[in-house]
Amino acid sequence: MGTLLIILSTILTFNFWILSKTDITSIQAFPLQSASQIAALIGTLLLSWNFILATRLPVLEDLFGGQDKVYKKHHILGIFSFVLLLHHPILLAFRYLNNTTLALRYFLPSNLLSYNLGIFALWGMIILLILTLFIKLPYQSWLFTHRLLGLPLLIASVHMFLIPSDISQSGLLRYWMFAWVGVGIVSYLYKVYLYRFLGPRNECRVLSVTLHGDIVDIVLKPVDKKMSYLPGQFVFLSTNSKGIGGESHPFSISSYGSGETIRLGIKALGDYTHRLQLLKAGDTAFVYGPYGRFSRRYLDSTKDALWIAGGIGITPFLSLFDYEKTLPSKHRTVHFIYSCVESRENTTFDAEIQGALPAVPHVHYAHFCSTKQGYLTAAKIKAQVGEVKDKLILICGPEVMRVSLTEQFVTMGVPRSNIIFEDFNLL
Repeated sequence: MGTLLIILSTILTFNFWILSKTDITSIQAFPLQSASQIAALIGTLLLSWNFILATRLPVLEDLFGGQDKVYKKHHILGIFSFVLLLHHPILLAFRYLNNTTLALRYFLPSNLLSYNLGIFALWGMIILLILTLFIKLPYQSWLFTHRLLGLPLLIASVHMFLIPSDISQSGLLRYWMFAWVGVGIVSYLYKVYLYRFLGPRNECRVLSVTLHGDIVDIVLKPVDKKMSYLPGQFVFLSTNSKGIGGESHPFSISSYGSGETIRLGIKALGDYTHRLQLLKAGDTAFVYGPYGRFSRRYLDSTKDALWIAGGIGITPFLSLFDYEKTLPSKHRTVHFIYSCVESRENTTFDAEIQGALPAVPHVHYAHFCSTKQGYLTAAKIKAQVGEVKDKLILICGPEVMRVSLTEQFVTMGVPRSNIIFEDFNLL
């Protein structure tokens, strides 16, 4: 549904541009100018959508089918808008290939304010999007450049309404673009400056911090109210504790219950996750969310299920496992496979799962050690659990494992619609 809305808004923008023409033959008479105009309009529209998708509003999860899919669209639209807006001055300059001075006025400042605003917006966007999308910056530097991306949209909007164009001549097109730019700017301001106060924020106290090798197991207690969440969802965690920093990152909830406490299992994979080991009991943390639809179809179905966890991808399944202990399914069987590189003795959560199995007889658990047994394959899983075609298959783990197993299951005849995952790599 969300993708259809983006397509519909693009089609409407194109149609409103057509209607703005007093002489439709001008499109054919001036093809480069016409192409540059529609590139600018649709590029601006998609950039506005880009900022809307960054707001983390719950309605966007419903429209696009999950926060991971929202962020995928956010990333894709950022690239498309960049390409389209870059082509706006290039196509205009192509009209004057025989006159360098006229061609350069679309790229270099002059004494014309309306042109200068477009040039500043263009170069600002080029620099910021290259830094954001194509260069691997330290997270804090990336975050800083990402937060500045709203400025080119703001400057470009002033340029768009000052320069003589179809927008200045057509009320319908002008108000349509004004609305989208306005929503885009408001979305940008909300996400950068207001989300931390107005978003779904829960202040928490750290109850315990336990280290298991390179995994930190954190238990939090909401201060003001219980936090309601579904098993398998995730939250964005931030803290102002000394030495950690106030940035927020997504982590799967590894518990389920009344909402009085929240448990997060976090593997040290980068600077921030290493610094989380500095957290102490009594510290304050802020949790934003919950987000995610990983378990939604599982909870709405009575089909037999297959859970496949790889490495730290075990965390959402610990939450589902807690759910099954609390509200056990009566009409289905669950096969739970946990794959790790390490041996059973070094597996952080294996003993916890093993100890709770008597309370959930409908959950059949198997630990798989890739060091000893080789890579986990769909064939090995089928040999362990039996036929898989009619099962709901939930996968969480490294992308390589997820993609490989998905294709293997599809080859076996499992419908893609029966394979459920969330792509946490882009969050």
